[in-house]
Amino acid sequence: MRTRSARWVSVTAVAALVAALLVSPTALLSAPAASDKHQKPYALIYATVWGKGAETVYGIKVELRRAGSKKVIAEQISNHTGEVAFRVPAGKQDYTLTADVKSSKDKAKPEVSAHVENDERVEVSLHLTE
Repeated sequence: MRTRSARWVSVTAVAALVAALLVSPTALLSAPAASDKHQKPYALIYATVWGKGAETVYGIKVELRRAGSKKVIAEQISNHTGEVAFRVPAGKQDYTLTADVKSSKDKAKPEVSAHVENDERVEVSLHLTE
């Protein structure tokens, strides 16, 4: 059998829980998210890696550079559908995507360029010729 003080504690706990549930949805709707306030605009470079035929290739490392630069900004490995995506700052800029595959000394690695104007999505295809 519960004592009067134990009943009082459980009633108070239930009341506090109900009050928290009623206040939380309105507080969540009215408060702006902290990440939205400071998020900068970006562009998305979306590339598909193609093999010798008409098939996409999984597991190819793709490196992203600014055009004319040797420094790698980012790198990713193509997923099961042969796709990679890179977030870059919004604004006018040219980028180069290079497939890191073995090639003979006289041949360059497969690469493609992407031009970004603003906060947009740019799609390119990277073809592995040999």
